[in-house]
Amino acid sequence: PDRVAQGIAAGILRYLHERDPTDRAALEPPNIQPQRPLADGAEVRAAPTNDSRVLYRAHSNDRLIPFQQRGDWLQVVVRGQWHIVGWVHRGQVRPDDDPLPVEGG
Repeated sequence: PDRVAQGIAAGILRYLHERDPTDRAALEPPNIQPQRPLADGAEVRAAPTNDSRVLYRAHSNDRLIPFQQRGDWLQVVVRGQWHIVGWVHRGQVRPDDDPLPVEGG
């Protein structure tokens, strides 16, 4: 446990030393609107590569909520399947123009 804690602390300190504290834009989360698969079978993968394991096959009625972008890949969570977090290629999705409804309302 001590070794793990030291590794985590070292990573946090390295991040803080590399980051420009005056760059406020770096603190803002990316503004990527929710996405929908173009067709049934859009693949949510474990890593942003075409040969990584498929975690979920998203259907056209699924909503994918992106929170990070890496090249042509979006890291997403599947709405309603909150335990599914993975990567989808931009070529398999389209922006969802419908506003997200409030859950439980």
